[in-house]
Amino acid sequence: MAIAHDSTTTGAGVDGNTNYTFSHTCTGSDLMLMVCVTTNTTTDPSGITYNGVAMTKGATKTQSRNGSIWYLANPATGANTVSVTYAAAFTLAMGSATSYTGCSGSIGATGTNGAASGTTISVAITTTVANSYLVGAVECNNNQTFSSSGGSTIRANQNGGVDTISQGCVDLSTPTVQSNTLACTFPSSGDWLIAAIEILPVAVVASISVTHNLSLLGVGQ
Repeated sequence: MAIAHDSTTTGAGVDGNTNYTFSHTCTGSDLMLMVCVTTNTTTDPSGITYNGVAMTKGATKTQSRNGSIWYLANPATGANTVSVTYAAAFTLAMGSATSYTGCSGSIGATGTNGAASGTTISVAITTTVANSYLVGAVECNNNQTFSSSGGSTIRANQNGGVDTISQGCVDLSTPTVQSNTLACTFPSSGDWLIAAIEILPVAVVASISVTHNLSLLGVGQ
């Protein structure tokens, strides 16, 4: 069973608080839920839950601001609450949730990158198995719109307003084990970051054909 995109939800940006929530709906089987969060400070969330179940931080990157990606294997289906908590009040936090079907529930490689200028957000990650997916939390400054690049797909893009941040989720299907570049672009050069992880597909069990040599069993002799 191949990995496939299930659904994506964005949570409205919140300012000057320690917690924000939004609802996301998961459907299908062999699910993996990814939550991408960014903030205008340099601090990671202290925790994220979905339907009250704690998620695990997969990767984080600080580049004047902060972005991190969190995951949960086998999340509850249906509409449930994503709850993001910080230890102290933040300056503009935004998040998005993206779920995938056909996942083993495990992650492989991780990678981060960031720069003070440029219009391309990218990170090269050598995948660990064939037919996995790279999923990344992306952030850039100002009110920008992300565009797909190099076969990657934009799953979420939200803006916090001019001179603040733009947040999103980008993914890439990786058919072979090699160095793969997860990337997107934005119009006006600025500070950017990406934090990404590899999610693994459900293992495919090879079909083994066994031929019985009937003569060895004495059949037909």
